[in-house]
Amino acid sequence: MEHSLSAQQLIERAFAQARRSGKPEWWVMAIPVLKNRLLQITGQKFKEADFGASSFRDFLQQRTDVLLIDDSFTPGAVTLKSASNLTTASSSATQPRDRIRPDLWRAVLDYSSGNTYVWDATNSTAIIGPETDDAPSLPTLSAESFKEWKGEFLATLPAQESDGGRVKEWQEQSLPTVVLPSVVRFSWNRFVKQKVQTTLTEWFEKHHIPAPPLTQLQAAPTESSRDETERIREFVIECVTKMSKEELERLSIPSGAAFRVRSNH
Repeated sequence: MEHSLSAQQLIERAFAQARRSGKPEWWVMAIPVLKNRLLQITGQKFKEADFGASSFRDFLQQRTDVLLIDDSFTPGAVTLKSASNLTTASSSATQPRDRIRPDLWRAVLDYSSGNTYVWDATNSTAIIGPETDDAPSLPTLSAESFKEWKGEFLATLPAQESDGGRVKEWQEQSLPTVVLPSVVRFSWNRFVKQKVQTTLTEWFEKHHIPAPPLTQLQAAPTESSRDETERIREFVIECVTKMSKEELERLSIPSGAAFRVRSNH
C-alpha cells in the first residue's frame, strides 16, 4: 500500500506521541516500542516492504539521517536526531561503548553460580578459585544485596516511574531487566555499572591492590555484522515460538547467554 506520510514523518509523529504523553527522555525509544507506535499511527497498516525494507531493522538502517541506532543491548534503542536537547546523548550513541571488563563484571554479579572469584595478580584478571591469603575473594554480591541495589535504584526514580506495575513486579519477582519500561531500563543499566565500579574500586583500595582499568571500550558492530546477527536472532526467535514443550526442554542455551540473562535479574 502507499502511505500518505513519508517514513521520516511517521517516525517524527511516533516521537511526538511520546513527547505529548510526558514520557521522560521521550527522544529515546526501544526499537519494538517504535514499531508499535508506527502501527498505531497507521491503523496497523505499517509494513516495512512499503518503504523498500526487508525487515524493521532494515527500515531503521535506511533512516540513519533521522535516527541514531544503539544495538549495544537487547532489544536496542533509537534516538531522534532532531531533538534539540540531545547533544550529549547523540554523541554517545555513535561512540564505542565504555563497559566494565567482563571478568570483573562476572566477579561482582555472578551470585547465582556459587563460584568464588579471586584476583590473579600475575595475569591481572579475575578468576574462579578458592580464597587464599595471597588471593582474597572478590566482592561478589549476594542475592539479597542485589535486591537492595534495586531498592536504592527505585528510590531515585520519580514517583510516576517507580509506581508502574511492571517496575513493581520486576523488583518483587526478580524478573529480567527487559520487562522494564525503556527509560527505566536504560537508567537501571547505568546505575548497575556505577555500583559495580564503586564496589570494585573500594575492594582494591581495601586490599591495597593496584586497581587495573575497570572498563574497556567496546567498538560498535559493523553494519554487516549487525544485519547478520539480527537475521540469525529473528530466525531463532521464530523457531522457538513454534517449538513444542518437549523440544523446548531439549533446547541448549550457551552458558554465556544464560549468564547475561541471569545478571539482568
